[in-house]
Amino acid sequence: MRLVAEDAGRVGQTVLTCPYHGWEYRLDGRLAKATRVAGIRDFAPKDYGLLEIPLWTWGPLVFLRFGQADNEAPHVVGKDGSHPLAYLEPLLERLDAEHGFSSGLRHVRRRRYRVQCNHKVVSDNYLDNGYHVPYAHKALGNALDLSSYRASVHDRYSVQACRGAPSPSSPSFPPSTSAFSSSSPFPPLISPNHGGGSATRLGKAALYAHIYPGLMLNRYGPWMDLNILFPVSSSSCDLIFDYFLEETFIAEKLEKDGEAGLRTYVEESLTASDEVQREDTYLCENVQAGLESGGYDRGRYAPRVEILDHVFHQWLAQDLRAAVGKIQGGDT
Repeated sequence: MRLVAEDAGRVGQTVLTCPYHGWEYRLDGRLAKATRVAGIRDFAPKDYGLLEIPLWTWGPLVFLRFGQADNEAPHVVGKDGSHPLAYLEPLLERLDAEHGFSSGLRHVRRRRYRVQCNHKVVSDNYLDNGYHVPYAHKALGNALDLSSYRASVHDRYSVQACRGAPSPSSPSFPPSTSAFSSSSPFPPLISPNHGGGSATRLGKAALYAHIYPGLMLNRYGPWMDLNILFPVSSSSCDLIFDYFLEETFIAEKLEKDGEAGLRTYVEESLTASDEVQREDTYLCENVQAGLESGGYDRGRYAPRVEILDHVFHQWLAQDLRAAVGKIQGGDT
């Protein structure tokens, strides 16, 4: 039973009350009150508290790990007792050095999308190093220096980086990065009436990180968005988008354009971002239709752009073989 329904925030009381039967728990998880249990035998409140969930922080993010630690893969929990996210430290250092990540960002909006495709299709699209951009997003591709796209492979994560293509006539809003495209590192095409050039949109560079198996972190200009991918079935998945904006940018925008100007900037930016996500949803869902058509067998990797797709498939194959081995060995 979920005790706290809100997505985020602080608990404003000293106990958590279950909305089902009214049991109360202290904030440290101990059972404080159990209703209508008079006469029950062998009931010790200390044995019925909330389960502890391992928690780690990485930059501004908090990770919870559900499951048994002795069944974890080495890249999730360090066998030597090290921080289980230590393998991501080089990425954290790069984000902080090049863009700012660990502090100074304010959460702006959360959105959820249901996409009718296998979750791996979404990752494939995200990881194609801008391959589909000039064909599926021609106008958006004009706002990027696609020749500067670079990809790098690391320990269970990969990074794509790209520069913006400065243009006086290009739109002034931040790019919409999403799990629906090759990170959708593309500036939304909306009215440029609110000022700012490519530096406002993209900064000097944009970075799109895919953390295996389904976490995408996109940092560009004053914006960051975090994309969390959840498989729902073999042919559908959910994507949660969390958008963040630099606090210094917010302050400058407020001083220059006031609260109404900031609100307009954010709403128009997110509306344009939504349009891009829907374009990419169309691509992913049609790929899924092709996979299910009966005519699909297999394809080839474009060697200069689909490197990250190939690596993603290798990691996935390794995990699938390991899972099959456990099942065949009777380890459930």
